[in-house]
Formats: sequence, structure tokens, C-alpha cells
Amino acid sequence: MSGFVPKMEIMYLTMGGCAGLGYGLSFSPCSTIISYYFKKHRALANGIVVSGSGIGALTYPAIYSFLIKKYGLHGTFWVIGGILLNVCVAACVFKQPKLLLKEKESQESTGSRKDQELLLKKGLDKQKSKDTLTNCYGLDFRFSLFRNPRFSMYCVSFVLCMNGYGNNLIMIPAHIKDVGYDTTHAVYGVTIMGGCEVVARIAFGLIADRNIMKRKHIFLFSMLIASVFSFIAPFFDSFVFLGIYAGVIGTFPGSFWSLVSVLIIDVVGMEDFAPAFGLVMLCLALGVVISQPAVGWLKDYTGNWHASLILTGCLFLLAGLLISFEQYILRFFKKQPVPTVDITIVTEFPLKNNQTIKPADDTDSLLDENGDIFTSSRISRTYTPYDTEQYQSNKQDLQVPVVDTNDV
Repeated sequence: MSGFVPKMEIMYLTMGGCAGLGYGLSFSPCSTIISYYFKKHRALANGIVVSGSGIGALTYPAIYSFLIKKYGLHGTFWVIGGILLNVCVAACVFKQPKLLLKEKESQESTGSRKDQELLLKKGLDKQKSKDTLTNCYGLDFRFSLFRNPRFSMYCVSFVLCMNGYGNNLIMIPAHIKDVGYDTTHAVYGVTIMGGCEVVARIAFGLIADRNIMKRKHIFLFSMLIASVFSFIAPFFDSFVFLGIYAGVIGTFPGSFWSLVSVLIIDVVGMEDFAPAFGLVMLCLALGVVISQPAVGWLKDYTGNWHASLILTGCLFLLAGLLISFEQYILRFFKKQPVPTVDITIVTEFPLKNNQTIKPADDTDSLLDENGDIFTSSRISRTYTPYDTEQYQSNKQDLQVPVVDTNDV
């Protein structure tokens, strides 16, 4: 549609609205469905999947440059639209985990079920819980997940990371051109970033699966490295450093996409993974809407990208600090449990010899057939303020029913 648009303003609808909606709807299924098929190598599987975007970042800048020179902007939109249409073909080979579960159930008539199948069944066949706050035409928006302080903390940290990473997609090529290099060097910068993403996302997924380092520690380390390089970037103008900076951003914050799914599963489990992932993506999108225009405004105000680079470093640093203070944040939001008393109303007291005692009221009595009161030394004095000697001396004046230990 953008290939037929004569004015830039209309592209806010065609590219910003229509294409953006399509990108969002296609990204979430690709990122969530893979986690239902893998357990032991889940992080590696997610790393391989999200490395596809790194391959795109590695190849598409050169493709865009060639197409624009060959066919112009409108012709480029038509070619890109044709390429993206193949996503529909790829989606046809997707198979929902629920269908996979049904196939395995029909093939395996005997034997114990695997843990993965149990998770699939619980995650996909689970009835809508009472904590669902919003349900619109069958769509389950699990906003109550934000009541989980750990989930909310990771969600905020992901937003900060994504804002910093997304800002660099704009700043790296623009900053390279701003310091005096041509478009070819800008393309090289984005290509370096994409190439590092491909390798890092697979490598970090492998590290996470083999427990060489805890997943949250990988994320924390990546944020600290990215923040340091963002803070020192304004002091260097050579293309060698800018290329290294692009590689660092692609390697460390760029690899967070291979960890986001497994970290969400660590926090909420497989049962709530799909709605939790959707909420995280919603928050990421809202954050990008604010952060990317902000770095552009800073550039317009200051005349260079230095302030924007420092802001990006602050975002990375805050994302890491939030995870590093996890135990203190959870301790702050942790509420003291309210003591509860389990009160059970007993309608009958079973005794040996098929005897029962019903609780006394204004008309009933707890005397046995011979008119004797049942007694027991195990009954607490809190409820029976008398002693055995008093009972033996004056049995008729005793008003509190007790039970004989030999008959219970």
C-alpha cells in the first residue's frame, strides 16, 4: 500500500498502522510457539528463532540500498511487500501445540506422560482463572499478572533494555553519518550489529541452557557492558570504534531476545507464559513509542547524538540495576501473611461401637444412654475449665460434655 502513497503523512497509516500491526501479530506467535516444543534446549531454540531478525539486519540494509537505487522508494515498497507475503507461506507450516498434544495422545496409548506434555495440557486446556480482569470476545488479557511484583520488575527491566536497544537501531547509522561518514559506512555499521546479533543470540541461548551462568546474570552482565560503551561512545568519532560499538550493542543487549521468553517462564511458568509474553510485548511497544522520538528530540535540541547516547546508557544501566536489586525489591513488596484460623463445623463426633455424639444446643444433651456424661482427659482446659476430681465428686453439677477416651 505504501508503494501507492503520494504523501508522507499517509505512510503513518500504511507503514505505521497497517505494517506495524502485521509485524506485531506475526512476531508474538513465532516467539511463543517455540517454547512449547522445547524444555531442555528452550533458550537455544529461542536464540535460533530470534537470530532470524539478526540475519535480516545483516542483509536488508544492503538490499534496501540496492532496491532504492534500482526501483526508487515506491518500487522498493512493492518488492518488500512481496517478500513479506512469504511470511503467510511460512505461517502455514506452523502447528499449534494443542494439535501436537492430541496427536501424541492418540499415538501413545500406554506409558507415562512426559513433563512437556503435562505442561502443554495445563497451559492450553486450563480454564479461565478467577483472577482474569478483562475478557473481551474470548481474548484473555491477564492483567492480574502485574500483581506479581517479580513479573512487574522484569517487565520494567525489559522495557528499559528494549528502549536502549531500539534507540541504537536509529542512532548508529545516523551518528555514523553525523560524524562525517557516508551512507556506505552507515550500512556497514548496521550490518556489523546484525551479524553480531546472529552469533550472540544462539551463543547466549546455549550458555543459558547449559547453566554456565544464570539467565538473569547473563542479562545483568549484558546491560552493564552495553551501558559502559554507550557512556563512552560520545568521546570517539573513528569508524573503528563505532563499528566496535555496533558489535557490542548487537552482542549484548541484542541477545536479550533469546532470554526474554525463558526469563518470563522462570517467573510465571508455562501456564501463564502466553498472556505474560503478550503483556511484555505491549509494554515494550509503549516504551518504544516514547523513547525513540525522545532521542530524536534530544538530537534536534543539542545538534548531535551525544546526549541520546548517554540517555541510552542510562536506560541500560537502570535495566541492570533493577535485576541486581531483585531480592530487595521483592522484600519491599512482600506482605506479611495474615494469620487465619481454620474453623471446621463438626456435625457428629464418631465413637467406637458405631456410636456418635451430636453437638449440644438449647434442647439436646450429650448424656449417654445411662445418663452419664462422657469424659476425656485430652479435652483442653481452655474449653473445659474443670478438673477430674471435681467431676468425680459432683457429676450432676457438671455442665461441660466430655468424652471417654476408651470409647473414642
